[in-house]
Amino acid sequence: MRDIDFGNFNQAVSNINVLLDNLIRKRLSNNVFDKDKFLSILKFSLFSEDKNLRKVAVKLIRRLRLWDFGEYLKLLLNDPDATVRAVTILALAQMKDSDSFEKIKDLYFKDVNAVKIAALMYFGVIENSESRNMLLEALNTNNEDLKENAFQGLAWHTNYQDIDLIKDVILKDIGNYNLVCKYIKSLSTVNNPALIVFLEDLILKREVNDNIVLTSIYILYLKNITKYLLLADSILIKYLKNSDDINKHYFLYEIASNILWETKKINSSDQYKMSKLISDFSLYYKEREIKYIVRTIKNLNPVFHNLILKIMERNNLTIDTKSEIMSFLVHKNVDKNLRVLMFEFLNDSDLYIRELALFNLLSINFTKSDLVYVEEYLYRYQELHLKLIILAIIYLNS
Repeated sequence: MRDIDFGNFNQAVSNINVLLDNLIRKRLSNNVFDKDKFLSILKFSLFSEDKNLRKVAVKLIRRLRLWDFGEYLKLLLNDPDATVRAVTILALAQMKDSDSFEKIKDLYFKDVNAVKIAALMYFGVIENSESRNMLLEALNTNNEDLKENAFQGLAWHTNYQDIDLIKDVILKDIGNYNLVCKYIKSLSTVNNPALIVFLEDLILKREVNDNIVLTSIYILYLKNITKYLLLADSILIKYLKNSDDINKHYFLYEIASNILWETKKINSSDQYKMSKLISDFSLYYKEREIKYIVRTIKNLNPVFHNLILKIMERNNLTIDTKSEIMSFLVHKNVDKNLRVLMFEFLNDSDLYIRELALFNLLSINFTKSDLVYVEEYLYRYQELHLKLIILAIIYLNS
C-alpha cells in the first residue's frame, strides 16, 4: 500500500473517468500503453461509487493474478454489493489468503447465496479442519448449489480425502443425475484405489443414469483406465437409434455433450449423423435443447464447428444461450477461425452480455488487426467498467 498517496486517494477515485480518458488519449496519440498507469486506475476502481466498476476491477485483479493488491481486496469483504463481496472472496481464494478466514466464515453464515457459494470455494482452497467442517455442514443442506460447491471443495482437500464420505454423498443423491455428474467431475484430483473400485461399480449398475456412467468413465479415462470406452460408444449409439423422434433429441444431446467426448472423440460416422440432425432441426428445437447442442458441437471435429452459425441464426437467443455460445467460441478445442464471431456480442443490447464477451476475449491471443478492432470500443462505449476490461485486454497484448 505504500505506493499510494493517500492524501490524493479519494480525489483519484472520484476522477476515474478523467484518469481513464487520459490513458486512452495517450494510447491514441502515440500508440503506447502505460501499464503502470493502468494498474493504478485498477486500484482506484476498487473504491469507486460504481458497483460495476468495483466488481470488474476485482475480477480483473483475479484474472491478471495481481496478488500485490490483496490488502485492498480484503477491504471489499465489507462492500455493500453482494456480487462484489462474492467475487472478492473468489479472488482471495485464488491467492490462498488464509488471513481472511474468520471474516469469510462470518459472511457464509449470514450472507446471500452467491456469497455462500464463493465462500465454499474459499473453504476448499484453505485446507484445515475448520474449513472441512464448513464444507461438511453445507453438504447437509437442501441447496444444490451449496452441495455442489461443498463437494468440490472437499475433493480439493488432498491431505484428507474420505472416500467413504464421497461414496455416501454420491449414493444419497444418485437420483439427481445432474448433481451427481457435477460431483463426479470434481473427483479428478482424488487419487485413491477405492475410488476406482467405486466408479467401476457405478458403471456396471443397470439402474444408474447413463450420464452418470459416462462421467464416471471420463474420470477413469483421466486415470488411464480405458476398458469402458466401448461401453461409452454403445451408450451414444443407443440414443442415436432413437433420433427419428425429435422429442428424444434432447436426451441424445445431453449424452453427446458429456465432458468425456472432449477427450475421447466420438466416432466419425456418429459425428456426421449428429451434425445432420443439428443442421436440419436447429430452428425447431426448444430452448432446453440448445445448451446441450452447443456443447455437442464443441465435442465434434472442427469441420463441424460452423454449425454454431445455425444456432446463432435463431431468434431471441436467451442470455444463457449467448453465454454458452461465447464459451464455445473461446474453447481450446474449437476452430480458431470462428472466434471472430465473438465480436458480434460486443454490440449486444444487453449490458451483461457485452461485459461477458469482453471477459471471454481476455482468454485469447489477439492479432494486431483484432486488437485494433476491439480498441475502437473504447470510444463507442460509455460504461467505464467496459472500458476497463478493454484496457485489460490491451495490457495483456502489449
